[in-house]
Amino acid sequence: MVENEKRAGRLLDRILPAYEPDGEVHGMPGLRIRQRNERGIEVHIVGRRTSAWLTGVPSPVWTRCEQTALEQVADIGWHALWRGPREWSDAELVFEQRWNTGEWARHVQAGAWCSSGLLRRLGIFHTITPADAVTGYKGLGINGYEGVGPVRWCIDVIHRRGVPYRKERLVAALTDPEFGLPVAPARHLDAIYPPGRNESCIRLDDDDRSGLIELRFQTFNYPSLHLGSCEPEYRVIAEGVERRIARVLSAGQ
Repeated sequence: MVENEKRAGRLLDRILPAYEPDGEVHGMPGLRIRQRNERGIEVHIVGRRTSAWLTGVPSPVWTRCEQTALEQVADIGWHALWRGPREWSDAELVFEQRWNTGEWARHVQAGAWCSSGLLRRLGIFHTITPADAVTGYKGLGINGYEGVGPVRWCIDVIHRRGVPYRKERLVAALTDPEFGLPVAPARHLDAIYPPGRNESCIRLDDDDRSGLIELRFQTFNYPSLHLGSCEPEYRVIAEGVERRIARVLSAGQ
């Protein structure tokens, strides 16, 4: 379910398959629209019985978004595949055979313990660090490892200006021998990424080199969090952030 037309358009842009001549298949290979009605759009992968409904906005909105996607594909000289053929196209089959060998899925699964452990320890980002926001994603591999290296989980810890990072305490919690993860500072990367050149980034990995945690500390100004100027609907959120940061800072004194 999406909440507005902008999100609906972005979703279709990401999943509807299109072929770039002499290039690759973008979107989800084999995806087709099974039906369109007042509920929304039903999509499925050719040859599979399961399907998914895209809902949340009126049917005319989905129609406009799909038409926009068609026009964008045509403008750049690609071929829209989600309207046909009914079976897998030759381009999709070639793409699947070349790239979807299962090797990448096995690689990510081998490092899934790391992200799972981080999710179970989200509380430390609310208690040890007085951060305004914490976001994360799976990054690309980096130099310093053989092959593709470990699965790299990038964690952005975002503070407002003037608030201390408390990096050492966060690392200590993540590497605690009893309650932390089986990771340690990736010292072997120091020759490639000297710590003095990037003091806002700390990397932790495990002995088997299957998971890499990259803590990236950032500082931003948040005018919208100044209680006198923020919109009424955000004031409760802003006040909650202010209280939490004050509580964390006072606990560390």
